[in-house]
Amino acid sequence: MLFRSASGITSDSYEYSCLVEFAQAIGLAFQIQDDILDADEPEHKTTYISLLGLECTKQHAKDCQQQAVTAAAKLKHGNDLLIALANFIITRNC
Repeated sequence: MLFRSASGITSDSYEYSCLVEFAQAIGLAFQIQDDILDADEPEHKTTYISLLGLECTKQHAKDCQQQAVTAAAKLKHGNDLLIALANFIITRNC
């Protein structure tokens, strides 16, 4: 809500829907990458890796990242930084 107010983007605008799509995809990619990075730490909790296996989990992270890039590319302004963020999310190692 604060971002909407600061940016002047209304919730019924095309830009807003693109940002929501980006946020959902990048948030999921971040969580999946966390699961990948934590794969060596044996905790008895449900993760993407325990459900899908490591290779399918890596592919799912890439799919979410690509969805985020596609959503960001639809924006008129500021999409370069969002695309860079999406690329960083799944290549980070910590």
